[in-house]
Amino acid sequence: HIIDLLGGTIKVQTAPNQGTKITVEIPLPVAENLNQPRNLAALEGLNVIVIEKDPATLDNIKAILTANFMIPRQATTAEQACELLQSAFGDKPFDLCILDQNILTENNAELNKILAKLPEKFKNLILDIGYGNERLPHRPFCEKPLFASNLTQALLELLGENDLIQGDMAESKPELTADDLKNIHILLADDVEINREIAVTMLEMNGFNVDQATNGQEAFEMIAKSEPDTYQVVLMDIQMPVKNGYEATSMIRQIADPKKANLPIIAMTANAFEEDKKAALAAGMNGHIPKPIDLPNLLKTLQKILISPKE
Repeated sequence: HIIDLLGGTIKVQTAPNQGTKITVEIPLPVAENLNQPRNLAALEGLNVIVIEKDPATLDNIKAILTANFMIPRQATTAEQACELLQSAFGDKPFDLCILDQNILTENNAELNKILAKLPEKFKNLILDIGYGNERLPHRPFCEKPLFASNLTQALLELLGENDLIQGDMAESKPELTADDLKNIHILLADDVEINREIAVTMLEMNGFNVDQATNGQEAFEMIAKSEPDTYQVVLMDIQMPVKNGYEATSMIRQIADPKKANLPIIAMTANAFEEDKKAALAAGMNGHIPKPIDLPNLLKTLQKILISPKE
């Protein structure tokens, strides 16, 4: 029904002993006012070694690279990677290297040995890719899943070309810094354990301090019993037992301490329709973000709430 409303189609193909393939196609407009690199031309013609063992991820990376006129050379095993990286010592050096962390951390002594021997200028042209918990310290990194926007931006930064065409983010300067994030204490209210686990992992990896509540009543009590300024913002799920997000917000707004009563509250819902945003604001919330949490979107919302009013 939702797919029909969006003007899309769904196809189901089933084969005995093979499984089922479901294809959903939905026409979507091109987003406007995004942060976009203005200097994608700096990537054109570059030779890029791609070391990735997952076929789907490899195909995705190659599609992104070729769409931006780069020339990918692929390796799916440590042995193949060693052969390609040896080119850095010969007459076919690479311009950039995209390296899957799984391959690097699988006890591949020969691969690590070659990486250690690379000329310094090539060591600085290697972009690690993987999931957040696979990140190695002090190395350029792009988190999976990979999208054209974040991969091309990471590659540009590797080259020292990180000038952006600023969209909506330009309205909320100054931007939050790493030190700002360390000083932001978030109360996360969500009744689904796996949602909390994913959100807390992502938030803490990016420098936030996070406490958790499992329903609206618990969130209200934690704020009411806390010292003033304990929390800088609340991420409030809407659909929760005991007290939902709207009810909890109403209770918080009635706390006698004005600092607690005016604590910024950001609604979290699985829907991102305009009526959801309006309902959140009507309930006394300060903003709205869809679930699962998208870090750039959260940062943009925090900047508007925590920085812009102070300017």
